[in-house]
Amino acid sequence: MRRNDEVMRGGYVDRVSSTVGMAVLALLVLSAVDAALTLKHIELGGVELVPTMSWAILVGPEFFVGLKMFLTAMGAILLAALEYYPAARPFLPSLLGVYILLMAYHCLLILTEW
Repeated sequence: MRRNDEVMRGGYVDRVSSTVGMAVLALLVLSAVDAALTLKHIELGGVELVPTMSWAILVGPEFFVGLKMFLTAMGAILLAALEYYPAARPFLPSLLGVYILLMAYHCLLILTEW
């Protein structure tokens, strides 16, 4: 737990709150599900829309999953470390919202293509 003056002015955390920890875990799970569904979509003839990830898929599916999980984990860890910075606070919930929308998109693809 941070002292009040540290919370007010920001500061890196050495132990994240349970809420942020659960958000990071949810983000990693959603990223893994997204990777699996993306690979399945590509197997069925779809395309990856993100150029960097499209290149990673060409290198190989293991590389794609590894790169995706690495980038997601590094971003999530950075956001968790910046938990008390007011400018960084909205990014983790926003990123979770984006992943939830992405899961809805995958569900739409599944319903229309599979």
